[in-house]
This record gives sequence, C-alpha cells and structure tokens, in this order.
Amino acid sequence: MNGSQSIVKRILHFKPRIDLVDQKRNSAAHFAAKSSYAIFKLIHTHFKDSNYLDEENVFGENPIELICVNSKKDHLVLLMQLGLTARQLTVVRAEKRKFRLKINNELIISFQNIDLSRIDFDRIKHGGCPLHWSSNIDLLKKLLPFFDKETPNLRQETPLMMMIKMNQFKCALFLIVFGCDVNQPDCEGNHPIHLAIQQSNISLIKLLLLFDCDVEAKNVQQMTPMQVAADKSNQNQNTVLKTFNDYLQNFNDKNRMKANFVFCYYYYVV
Repeated sequence: MNGSQSIVKRILHFKPRIDLVDQKRNSAAHFAAKSSYAIFKLIHTHFKDSNYLDEENVFGENPIELICVNSKKDHLVLLMQLGLTARQLTVVRAEKRKFRLKINNELIISFQNIDLSRIDFDRIKHGGCPLHWSSNIDLLKKLLPFFDKETPNLRQETPLMMMIKMNQFKCALFLIVFGCDVNQPDCEGNHPIHLAIQQSNISLIKLLLLFDCDVEAKNVQQMTPMQVAADKSNQNQNTVLKTFNDYLQNFNDKNRMKANFVFCYYYYVV
C-alpha cells in the first residue's frame, strides 16, 4: 500500500462525511474518480450509499462523468458490478440533462450477470450511456429497456452514430428498426449519413438511405452528404457516389426495398 492509500485508509477509519465539498463543490468522490483504482475502491466501498455519485461540482460534473472522461475503466467496472441506476450511467452535457430526467432513477441495474467484455470501454471518454459502448446486438437488447435510445454523448453522438463510426452494421440496423432517429446531428453538424460516408461503408449508406435520411442535411461546414462523398479522396469514392445516385434515382422503389430489408433483419439478425 503506497503512502496515499495508507493516509486515505486512516482517514476513513474516523468516518468522515462524503458530502463535504471544496469551493468548486468537488467532494472526495470527485478527486477519487481521477485517482488510482485502489484509492477509488477504498472510498467507494466505505460509503455504501451510491447517491453521492450524483452530486455535481460547479462545472456540472459528477464523479461518474469524471471517471468516463478520464477513461478510468476499472473504476466504472467496479460501479457497474455493484449496481447503478440508468440515470447514473447516462453521461450527458448539462443542457441535455432532460435525457437523464426521463430515465427511471429507482431501478438499480446490476451488471454482474452481463458480460462486460461486450462493452467497449475505450468509448467511455465521450460519455453517453452503455448503449454507446455496446459491441453487439445481444447486449443492446438487454440494455435498451433501461436507457433512452436517443441519448447524446458529450460530442452529441447518439448510440446509432457511435455504431456507424465503429462500422457495426448489425447494431446500427437494430437501433434503426427500433426507431432511432437517422437525422440527428452531432456537435459538428454531421448526420448519420455524413458519418457513414466518412467511413466509406456502403452497407450503412444504403441502410440510411432506405430509412429516409436527409440527403440535403448540412454539417457545420455547410456540406451535404453528396458533397462529403464527392470530396473524399480514397479508392471507395466512386462506389459511394454510385450508391447515392442509384438510390436517389430509384426513390419510388424504396418502400418495397425497405420492407424486404426489415424482413431480412428479423429473419437473419433477430
């Protein structure tokens, strides 16, 4: 045990209050969130009530948000295994707190029976919720009843956008079929279709076109999806452009194609 751990352990012996804060409203939990796993575990296991994890400093950050933005995977795994509410696991910007308020904050979700290896903890640095961090459909199915499928992370990316950025076609299809918005912009104004084009993922581009993405949407650079496709300088540029043109020219066939697509989804994916 190093010096800091020894000091923390000695102080905890005297039963200090966890709700005491400094001038920036940081509690010991805020500092522990950025500290070593050993110190965080000492403090968290000492204070059994996890409500202190909801307390925000003057910057609107609670300990769980600090754990995420500092990529403290082990800290988060410990909390998830012990059980948290969906609201506690929804890390959003202050102006998007409405997404947290819609979520049941009484039901504790235990992740002891969920394979945490299916969560990509490299994604937690941008916040969001476990829907953003899921790596397969089975996990999405288990988590979807607890979380808002349109939750934006700290970069205003929805779970659907994250699946597109990670080229997870089946997960993206699952979220779209269950009603995720295909026209939600991120912090740079990019819609899901912009992101799919940036990934040069033809399957995702076709999927978004089938489900009525806005082909005239502009990002903060005032670029439409077609302009992003035309601007790309890689070997897939011609394929991307051809995909766009083919689907736009066959617009009247979209409903039939969509129906076939959804049928195939339920038959092969679900």
